[in-house]
Amino acid sequence: MDVKFSDIFKRALTHEELSLLNKTDLVELVTVYQTRESLLNQALDGVMDLAEKLAEASLAISKRLFKMLDVFFSGSLKSKSTGKIRDKRPKKLPVRGKILPSARYPNVPVTDHELTTDPPPQCDCGHGMSDSGMWESSERLEVRPKQYHIIRHNQVTYTCNH
Repeated sequence: MDVKFSDIFKRALTHEELSLLNKTDLVELVTVYQTRESLLNQALDGVMDLAEKLAEASLAISKRLFKMLDVFFSGSLKSKSTGKIRDKRPKKLPVRGKILPSARYPNVPVTDHELTTDPPPQCDCGHGMSDSGMWESSERLEVRPKQYHIIRHNQVTYTCNH
């Protein structure tokens, strides 16, 4: 036979090539196909087992991550009364009782930014203003993929000395 078995698996055999094979070649070809099919089925079973184990591990990791986030954010992901995860829409807090993100999430790192003007601004009376020693601060919670940061903006307040 002119056809090598290694070539058989690269392409389909034509009708003429099959007609050239004798009985022993055909038996050998079927045996090779059955062996390869058996090996492929074993490999597929192994992959399916690994996929099941991966799904179980992923679920366990998700549960652990949720518990860690719950501890990290001091239970703020759960409702205090029922212990269930609260609705995705946060309730609006009254403006007077607004809690700064640094107080609400004490474990989140805070990045400070100083906002200054150089030179200091001019007063309406025409004189230059000087540093009052006081600051206005505002905070916002930023969520970056897999990271939480609080950015605090500190701005110098100026007063007129005249």
